[in-house]
Amino acid sequence: MKIFFPLIILSIILSSTVSFDEYPIINKKKFIQVDSLILDRLPQTNYVLSCARLQWKLQKSHFANHYFIIEWGCGSPCQMYAVFNQIDGKFIGSFNTSNGCEYKKDSRLIIINADPHFEMEERYLIIENNKLKDLTK
Repeated sequence: MKIFFPLIILSIILSSTVSFDEYPIINKKKFIQVDSLILDRLPQTNYVLSCARLQWKLQKSHFANHYFIIEWGCGSPCQMYAVFNQIDGKFIGSFNTSNGCEYKKDSRLIIINADPHFEMEERYLIIENNKLKDLTK
């Protein structure tokens, strides 16, 4: 009986987590990317704009097929993220986190505070109709 109870708790915890597979991308077509992002919705500081331009140039943050995430630090521990549509360069939304985030190229899901070493509540965002939707509300 001592082993059985913790297994029940563990199975409840694991069954309540959100998975990338639950939110696959809808449109898998290839796209033509714009030359630059429209940065007017970001804080207009040299630091933030430089981060955005450098990350756009390096092209390392693709997710959900044609979206792009840029990241910049906003103090310790704080990271800010902004999401852009790569087809038209427009700003989609932003979020902040203390423990990073996870996303995948073939999923519409973003998991915020995804680091298991910290005891912080995870939040879940998805791209839906070209907007960020918070699933944890």
